[in-house]
Amino acid sequence: MPVRILENKDVSVENLVKGIKYAVDNGADILNISIGGEVTDCSEIDNAIRYADDNNVTVIVAAGNAKKEIKTYCPAHNESVITVSAVTSKNVRATYSNYGESVDCCAPGDNVDGYNANGELTTANGTSFSAAYISAGAAMIKLENPEYTAREIQQII
Repeated sequence: MPVRILENKDVSVENLVKGIKYAVDNGADILNISIGGEVTDCSEIDNAIRYADDNNVTVIVAAGNAKKEIKTYCPAHNESVITVSAVTSKNVRATYSNYGESVDCCAPGDNVDGYNANGELTTANGTSFSAAYISAGAAMIKLENPEYTAREIQQII
């Protein structure tokens, strides 16, 4: 289920929190959060992620594209989520990808083909693409094993 949280190409903490809660309350099993950044107070977002976790929802987040350690990046720093960094076609960390101990896995994020808002095929880079790959994998696991908990899916990934 797509949940729009952007306003004028920006996202507020309030809209992100509302979006997480909306998805959880409306039956989502897997959340892909491909936004984030350095936030001085991440408690509201952490509480929303805890809400998802308490309701057995797997949360996958992009590590970010600032070439920085993710311990200051929200929600990528959160230990309850699956944090995904980007790798190149040579299976090395993409130069732009955030990194750190909280990164759980990596997936392709370099030169990914996709369609833009105008329906044109384009190529782009970013950990958002990486998180989408892992989200799709989590969804396939859940589809094949609907009884699996969010924690079991996280352990498999």
